[in-house]
Amino acid sequence: MPIAPRIVSVGGHEYRIGQLSCFDSLHVARSISFLAPVFVGEVYGQILKLLEASKVRPDVPAAKLLDEIVDIVRVSEPFLYRISMMDRAAFEGVVKTCLSCVERHDGRSYGRVVIDGQMMYADIDAPAALELTLDVLVREIRPFFSALCRQGSGAEQAASTRPASGP
Repeated sequence: MPIAPRIVSVGGHEYRIGQLSCFDSLHVARSISFLAPVFVGEVYGQILKLLEASKVRPDVPAAKLLDEIVDIVRVSEPFLYRISMMDRAAFEGVVKTCLSCVERHDGRSYGRVVIDGQMMYADIDAPAALELTLDVLVREIRPFFSALCRQGSGAEQAASTRPASGP
C-alpha cells in the first residue's frame, strides 16, 4: 500500500519524503533490524508514556517533563551504541537508501536529494541528513514491524487453537 508523500521543513528547506521501493524498504528494515528491540521497545515506550502523561495531567511542571525527556535520552543510549557498531558501508548504505526517496523543493520543483548514491546538495549537513533519514525510517519501518507483529500474533493464535496432544 503506498504511503502518501509528507512535506517537512529541515534546516530552512522544504523536503518531500516519499516512499522507498519494496526491495529498498525491505533491505533497510533488514539492515537495521538488530536495532529494533531498543529502538521500538524502549524509546517508543518512553515517548508514549510522556505523551500520555502530558495529555492526562496538563498541570505537570515543565521540570517533570524535562526529567522524562532526560530518561528518554538515557534509554536511547543503547540505540546509539548499536548504531555506532555498524560498519561505515552499512551505515552509509542505510542513509543513502533512505535519502533516495527524499526530494528538496527548489523554487518551482523538487529535486532528488540522492541520485545513484551521490548527494545532490552540498549544503545538507549531518544533522539535517540524520533528521531526514530518521523520518524515512519511521515511515518505512512502521509497516514492516506491523506486518511482523501480525504474523507473530497469527502464529500465537494458531498455536492456541491447536488441539492438545494426548499422552
